[in-house]
Amino acid sequence: MTPEKDKVRCFNCEWKGREHEILVAPSPFEKDTQWQVCPLCFMPEHIHPVCDEPGCWHDPSCGFPTPEGYRFTCHIHWPDRKPDMNGVRTMEARHDDGDP
Repeated sequence: MTPEKDKVRCFNCEWKGREHEILVAPSPFEKDTQWQVCPLCFMPEHIHPVCDEPGCWHDPSCGFPTPEGYRFTCHIHWPDRKPDMNGVRTMEARHDDGDP
């Protein structure tokens, strides 16, 4: 699947959207600086990126290089983890030679 690198969420109201939907306003405090503003609650500077896995809106907790470019994913979509019986991803045990 192709990563969705433009997803964002508001810390204040939990609005979910895309980077192009964020409002931009000049900072009233710093010359030549712009604020990112939530289009739902209008709170400035509370927008943050989320996991780039399609359909996931969790906070990213890791980043890693891929042949297609750098990825930022949550703990669930970290590629070195395998789901257990409950669907929770846990670290795969490694043998002494480094092979899983």
